[in-house]
Parts: sequence; structure tokens; C-alpha cells
Amino acid sequence: LFGRIEYARQQFESGDAHFAEGLAIMESLHLEEELADNALYYAQQLEARGKEREALIYFRRAFQSSQSRYVGA
Repeated sequence: LFGRIEYARQQFESGDAHFAEGLAIMESLHLEEELADNALYYAQQLEARGKEREALIYFRRAFQSSQSRYVGA
């Protein structure tokens, strides 16, 4: 949530830190659906800022998380 707020305020450096922390927490708690949704959102934000390489990491993370949701079910 804080990452989204910081991005809305165009505070990208702080937003990046909040996204990284939030995604790590979701991963440690095995919140696969939330992780997939938020990694996808973050990837889209990075892509919109011209950071395609970084975005690809989070697109992949979103995909992997969404896949593990179905494999683990």
C-alpha cells in the first residue's frame, strides 16, 4: 500500500523500497494471490517509467506466483 501511495506522489525511490518490502512480506507469508497482483501492478508501474528490464523481473514474479497458486491447490 505504501508503495502505491509513494508512486502516486511520484516519490519513486521510496515507492520502490516499499514495494520491495511489501512483496517480500507477501512471499514469506505465502500470500500467492496478493503477491501476484501486487507484483503485476509494480511491473506495470516500472514499465510505464521506462524501466522495462526491472519490470520484466516483476512480471515473471507475478506469473510464477500465479502458477504456484494453482499448482499448490
